Amino acid sequence: MHLFEYPWPELASDPTILGLLAETERGRGAWEAVSDGRAAPLSSMASDTRIMSTLASNAIEGIRTTPERGLAVAGGIAAPCTHDEREIAGYRDALTLVQENHGAMEPTPGLILQLHRDLYRRSGESIGGRFKDSDNVIAEVGPDGALSTRFKPVSASRTPDAVEELCRAWSAAHEAGGVSPLLLCGAFVLDFTCIHPFSDGNGRMSRILTQLLLLKDGYDAVLYSPLEAVIERRRPEYYDALQASSMGWHENASDPRPFLAFHLEALTECQQEARRRLEGRGGAPTSKGDRVVEFMAFHQGPFRKADILAALPDISEITVKRVLAQARRDGLLELLGSGRSSAYLWRGDVGRP
Repeated sequence: MHLFEYPWPELASDPTILGLLAETERGRGAWEAVSDGRAAPLSSMASDTRIMSTLASNAIEGIRTTPERGLAVAGGIAAPCTHDEREIAGYRDALTLVQENHGAMEPTPGLILQLHRDLYRRSGESIGGRFKDSDNVIAEVGPDGALSTRFKPVSASRTPDAVEELCRAWSAAHEAGGVSPLLLCGAFVLDFTCIHPFSDGNGRMSRILTQLLLLKDGYDAVLYSPLEAVIERRRPEYYDALQASSMGWHENASDPRPFLAFHLEALTECQQEARRRLEGRGGAPTSKGDRVVEFMAFHQGPFRKADILAALPDISEITVKRVLAQARRDGLLELLGSGRSSAYLWRGDVGRP
């Protein structure tokens, strides 16, 4: 049976984790330096980011609608019509609650159930706000289409106690102050995912809880650049890290470092993107074309047209195509692959950190 015990002595001297922690804290400092006193652009960024976070987190689970409807539903300006749209709207409700009230919230079983109820409040399903009543598995689809078990979570009968123990362990370690809150956040999310306490919605709940714990400790860049979009872009790494850190979890023989490393890298990338977005709004409002160029110039590694559309949901596909074509003509982009699998790599000198 898994024991929820923090901290882990081996992490205190792990050079990779220590290096990533230091980089994330530097990113936090850089973000605070540029965001101080910038209320007007931050307000606009927060509205955009909540929409992008909502759409990206749902997209990770295959929950989608058309781009136009997604913006309207996630932005709260249109009522959901389809099942997927109702799930998108429910996520927006739960995320908004956390972002606006995190200071008064603590990760408790009651709050977790409340957030899950809000997540499914619009869906018409009865599972919202209830722990699973039957055992479940985390499965994956192989290249041949066959399903295989990736991980067997905590049993339904043990789930309420496991969630209670998880919340108590986080609270005790957080109050004691001997472990970085960033590591505690990553550990909590990893353990929550291994418990898999609900019959559905566990992945989306894990990302809402990530926001809660980060915001409680002042890592507010997630309000201004979508952490969920980083995870969506790096989805294979995300699932690989979860799998690597869940091996041996039930026997207390797991290694949390792969997932903690991914967690820190994703947050650092989120902080960097928040800073760049804000710096791009330094004076007069940046044009939509300039914002597409900004995304490309600061993106690390290859990106797709779909990545731009997800990160900048208010910009039309026509505008993105026009900017991509011009950047290629100017020699700023390298085309990788062809057809639907094509991607781009920025080759310009401007904008790089």
